[in-house]
Amino acid sequence: MRTKGISRLSLPIGSAALATLAVLAACGGLDSPTAPRVITPALTAPVALAGGSLTVSYCASQAPIWAASQDGAGAWKRVLPTSANTFVFTFATGKGGVATVAKSGTGFRLDVVFATLADFGGQTRATNLGCSGTKVVKGSVAHVAAGQIATIDLGTAAALVFGGGPTAFTLNSVQAGPRDLIATRGSTTLAINSIIIRRSLNPTTGSTLPVLDFSSSAAFAPASAHATVTGVPSGARAALAVLFFSPRGTGAALFGANSFTGGSQPYVAIPTAKLLTGELQLLSATTAPTATTSRNTGVWIKTITNRALAFGPALSPGVVSSAASTPYYRPRIKVLSQTQYNKGISVSFNQASVNRTASIFATAAYFGTAPATWDVSLPDLHAVTGFLTTWALKTSQLTKWNLQGFGGTLPFFSASPADGSTFLSAFNSGSLTSH
Repeated sequence: MRTKGISRLSLPIGSAALATLAVLAACGGLDSPTAPRVITPALTAPVALAGGSLTVSYCASQAPIWAASQDGAGAWKRVLPTSANTFVFTFATGKGGVATVAKSGTGFRLDVVFATLADFGGQTRATNLGCSGTKVVKGSVAHVAAGQIATIDLGTAAALVFGGGPTAFTLNSVQAGPRDLIATRGSTTLAINSIIIRRSLNPTTGSTLPVLDFSSSAAFAPASAHATVTGVPSGARAALAVLFFSPRGTGAALFGANSFTGGSQPYVAIPTAKLLTGELQLLSATTAPTATTSRNTGVWIKTITNRALAFGPALSPGVVSSAASTPYYRPRIKVLSQTQYNKGISVSFNQASVNRTASIFATAAYFGTAPATWDVSLPDLHAVTGFLTTWALKTSQLTKWNLQGFGGTLPFFSASPADGSTFLSAFNSGSLTSH
């Protein structure tokens, strides 16, 4: 038995690693997929936005030590927690920015999001799903033969059991409240052949779950179909994955295939009849033509049928410059807009030698429409009450940057996916010395 201490679907607000990227990380470093067409938002000229507030309750381990908001184009103002880890951000104009600082090891992380109130609300629907718990729950599996692996997911807690050895497992850091348990059995290539789902479990710490017997009536076989993958760049290879997301915070990898050049690939997923209303799975593909670029394409599925996944073009190269060097280094990035990636952009900056990171995420809706050129800078926050410039990026440091563009239906912001909704993303990276 091996226990995995993971939090694959953690969704802290302000993180450059959006929920989409958490999805991709769950594929073992590979990313997302697309159907015959890309569903892009119908972006029009700016319209009046409804104002209001949003309340964000952070995980204790991810709670910021400082936060601020900007209402529209107004001044940045500090936001204090209303309780231990809960913050209320108010946007009378219906859009604005949120900036947070959190500890990161011995350093600090500054995250900034520019979005509409609807975008923020979409992201924060799942803010607490990735928080680690404190409960320890035990269990065991049956009918997992040598050469097979059982994977057990309960919220963000997970464990592996290797066939032919001990059948017991331990789930550490299980969260409070009802969570769905998803158990799969398959080969070492992630080709599963049996699934067990137990809904709304809330075991007490120290308890033992009933045996997960993959030959019992509770177990069922996955459904299968084919994905036709196109647009793999010449000389590159692709990977395919299927991920499932429970509304009660459990995510599970159901399928994985690596190193193919395109064409028709079989996949398996949870049968439609076993899904609840509103539940979807993600069929995703990724390709990395170079060491500094990758592309992702995905389709949200409920009906398990043959699907077409097409990669988009390479992301336009980002041009990084300095918006200011005092009182701290504020990078600026410009990138030409592309119709395939017109939902938003994310850029992160990492200075490993001084353990400082910063990120910016901006949505097209914040600008009213996708701009011809995305042009975003880390804001000047030094005059905002409580902000310390020692938290920020520094000059004369090797700074690695990662840029990602998004298009299509992203469920963790204002859009809600349906069966067949698609998304695209593309990534490139580089480095410079800050000045």
